[in-house]
Amino acid sequence: MQQEELYIKDCIQQIEKRYQLAAGTHKWRQRDMEYLVRLIQEQSGVLLSLSTIKRLLRNDQQVPQPATLNALVSVLDYRDWQEFKMDNTQSSKNKRPKVMVPLALGVSILVTIIGLVVILGYGAGPGQVPKIKGEVTFLANKTVSSGVPNTVIFTYDVKNIEADSFFIKQSWNELEKTRIDPSGTHFSSIYYYPGFHRAKLIANDSIIKRKFIHITSGGWLPVVRKDITDQIPVYIQRTFEDDDALSLSRVDLVTSQVDLQEPFLLTYFNVKDYGGIHSDNFELETRLKVDELGNDACPFIRVMVMTEQRMFLVRLVESGCEYNAGLRIGEVVQNGRNNDLSKLGVDVHSWQDLTLKVVDKHATVMLDGHQVHEIDFQEDLGEIVGLSITFQGIGSVEYARISPVGPGQLP
Repeated sequence: MQQEELYIKDCIQQIEKRYQLAAGTHKWRQRDMEYLVRLIQEQSGVLLSLSTIKRLLRNDQQVPQPATLNALVSVLDYRDWQEFKMDNTQSSKNKRPKVMVPLALGVSILVTIIGLVVILGYGAGPGQVPKIKGEVTFLANKTVSSGVPNTVIFTYDVKNIEADSFFIKQSWNELEKTRIDPSGTHFSSIYYYPGFHRAKLIANDSIIKRKFIHITSGGWLPVVRKDITDQIPVYIQRTFEDDDALSLSRVDLVTSQVDLQEPFLLTYFNVKDYGGIHSDNFELETRLKVDELGNDACPFIRVMVMTEQRMFLVRLVESGCEYNAGLRIGEVVQNGRNNDLSKLGVDVHSWQDLTLKVVDKHATVMLDGHQVHEIDFQEDLGEIVGLSITFQGIGSVEYARISPVGPGQLP
């Protein structure tokens, strides 16, 4: 077994132990993998597919992308894969079979390898920093001004970059990273979800250029998906204005060909220009509840405020399920496994008045007028660019509004 595979195996075992997955047998169930997908997204903002998780569990010969490994170790509270390896070097050494090589032979082999590298010019692998010798072009144009699906046509010119491989990544999602032809000039992608996407032009493993792509929703847009890994949602055929109450009936869903016998997530998106409201000082006020769901024992409501850089996220859960509660305030991530988020456990079937107020990068979460949590963050997250509210099952929103708050106006 190669050294990198040993690290991956060690990482998986640590995740199993910390989160009590695979029931101590190393035999992962579908729900274990789905839970890990959700956990990684909440911790890192990266959405890995179930097939990617399965490959990691199999630990096959193909070494995953660095971004995939960085996302994986985020659930163990590491900054990136390199930090994990440095912290676990000794344990990996203990697991690695030792091969005894005579000193003279070892030196001879090393000299031979170095000679081959110098003579043949090896070492231009994906991990090597590319050489930029001149101007690089990376542009993006939407085919429709608002709404989804929306095709974006990327125009690129990488002839002045020396690298072995080139990619365009539509957003933070690893599933949306595609290899491109370095001799070409155009590449098209379809965005199925509204949002503020950060497309990247990548050479080897280095980000060369970024392009912000604001896919607006054209008012409130309800969509249904089976789980967060779905790349293509079902668009619900109902129109809502910005100030409308949001509610759907079973008839609305059946008309849009949603199978009510299967578990699903319902999300209301409102992604638009919010008039320059900055994430350092704003207030979100909303009233919402779950109307109906299937047999899930731990339903939830997830409210997300999108910004130019990260997000604010509050995950309310049914009382007794506080283990699944979560908060993300910019770069600060808290979950119910390692933090006391018991006050985010509520009766999700009753109306909940939720307020998220941010003043000078100090965030306060309130439920029914009572403060339940507060967090300070440091990063500049830019302006507010979108709002989404997700229910497990059918849910209603009486109102949801975002307004600016003056600096120093503490609650």
